[in-house]
Amino acid sequence: PRASRPKIRFQNLTKLREVYVEASLVELRSILSNVLNNAVDAGSTKIDLRLRTLNGLAILDVADDGGGVNESVRDTLFDKDVTFG
Repeated sequence: PRASRPKIRFQNLTKLREVYVEASLVELRSILSNVLNNAVDAGSTKIDLRLRTLNGLAILDVADDGGGVNESVRDTLFDKDVTFG
């Protein structure tokens, strides 16, 4: 079942007012859209996004309370063009 309006919480853990990310806007938009859509499709009612930095890199951690990733695709989850469902 698809959650209609999950609660999304964003935490900026960097203690910085601005964090600059060098990335393709199209790719970044696609990644964020896929991550959020997958969480909603997995039945999430809460999605937490946490921004932190490590050694000059911006790291966005995403956690949700959805059903999880299907075991059959876990090993290839971050391979290019891998999809499930």
